[in-house]
Amino acid sequence: MLGLLRHKTILLVTHSPEIIGSPYVDRTIEIKDGALVETVNVAKIGLDKSPISPLKARQYFTDDSSEDLLEDGVAVTTVHYQDMMLVSPSVKSPFGGHLEQYCLFTPIDDSQPKTYNETSGKLVVVEEREAGRVSSEVFLAYFNAVGGWSVVIALLVVQSAWQGLQVTSDLWLSSWTSTGSTTTSEEFLDSAQYNILIYTLLAVSSSVMVVFRSLMVSWAGLRASKKLFDGLCQSGLCLSKARELVRLSKTTRSTMTHISESIDGAVLMRAFGPKQVRRFERLHQVKVDRNNETNFCSDLAGQWFAFRIQMISASIL
Repeated sequence: MLGLLRHKTILLVTHSPEIIGSPYVDRTIEIKDGALVETVNVAKIGLDKSPISPLKARQYFTDDSSEDLLEDGVAVTTVHYQDMMLVSPSVKSPFGGHLEQYCLFTPIDDSQPKTYNETSGKLVVVEEREAGRVSSEVFLAYFNAVGGWSVVIALLVVQSAWQGLQVTSDLWLSSWTSTGSTTTSEEFLDSAQYNILIYTLLAVSSSVMVVFRSLMVSWAGLRASKKLFDGLCQSGLCLSKARELVRLSKTTRSTMTHISESIDGAVLMRAFGPKQVRRFERLHQVKVDRNNETNFCSDLAGQWFAFRIQMISASIL
């Protein structure tokens, strides 16, 4: 059926389960959960030796210590590549068999401390989750930018005065209306002008306190924003912020590319086990977070710029 290929070894790399499970396949080698799994059709080929075998250990070079010194006074070691003539049993080495290659390198000083990092060889690192809240220094900086305790005390005084005037006006109105049952109509009408005058003064004073409180809150907020913005402008950032934000936003848009590439290589990722799948999920989350951070900074800068322009335009008009 195969013609000239019926006596040849055919190597086929595929993801098709129909071909992998075909009875005409003599031997299958699959990657499952990060390990090689070999399946042999015993009815066809019997107990043959597995083609998966470790490479034989070979000595790559021999070193002979030399007392020669380079011009800078560093001792060197000559390496003779005598045992690297064959890279594999059937492939010739690029080094000629009749030539002897030499290589010079500086030997490691035994006096230097040797350190070993156990986590450097890990393919997947456990994800660390940051926990905490906004530092008190941030609130203290904003509190000082607003005006400190002087502004807080002034707001408390104004708020207390407004609340006292509100209560006093309500009590005055209640006292005025209650005198109607104990006095005659003539006396009530005679005192009406005085009572209305007092109630009007209390209401106007309460309104003045409300306006004064609103102006003080607006002034304190504007002062804090201006002070923080001036401090931001006087910081060490000398780059064009808008251009940098646009560049960062475009750079972090690789999230969509990462999603499409992950979908295309889903079969390969699953073949290497669930650890690699979780690794790609964490990479996706990190890329999304970085893109959201840059977008948030861009939106914040745009809103602040628009607000400043509106305030300047309103002040000019």
